[in-house]
Amino acid sequence: MIWPFSTLTDPDAPKGSYLLAALVAAIVPAWIIGFILQAVLDPALLQEVNDAVLSDDMPFAVTALLIVVFAPVVETAIMVLIFGVTRFLRFPPWLQVITQVVIWAAAHGSQAIAWTFAPAWLFLVFSIVWLTQRKNSAGAAFWMTTFVHAANNAVPVTLLALQTYALIPEPSL
Repeated sequence: MIWPFSTLTDPDAPKGSYLLAALVAAIVPAWIIGFILQAVLDPALLQEVNDAVLSDDMPFAVTALLIVVFAPVVETAIMVLIFGVTRFLRFPPWLQVITQVVIWAAAHGSQAIAWTFAPAWLFLVFSIVWLTQRKNSAGAAFWMTTFVHAANNAVPVTLLALQTYALIPEPSL
């Protein structure tokens, strides 16, 4: 297996190396998916994603806090519950992961259809992080998954903040 996935599935990997591998495994493919979607989808579908996430009624700092801190903690807690149910039902690990991917893709896609695809990939990675780190402890699994999710969410929030407040032009293809 090639890096970063060889490290992503190693519960004994050093934490720093593990986090780097998880972030690369999550962020790079998700961005590739995003760029492909920008190239093939109607811009209105992509605008639905922004409309679902951003609100003119809420200060940007509050939105950023919700996206980078609150959502990863809450969504990881929900993931733990789903893993608990699927383990109780004796799903093999691969089916537990697929269940997570389908649920989270549907949940995000219900807000904006274009928001189905990158979260599907991200929750595949988050699920692998959970299952791998769960071999160490539930606490390690929870916080490692939460951190990778939060770091992933921080990337677009930071780019959006730079674009909005530093007047950096919007990237175009």
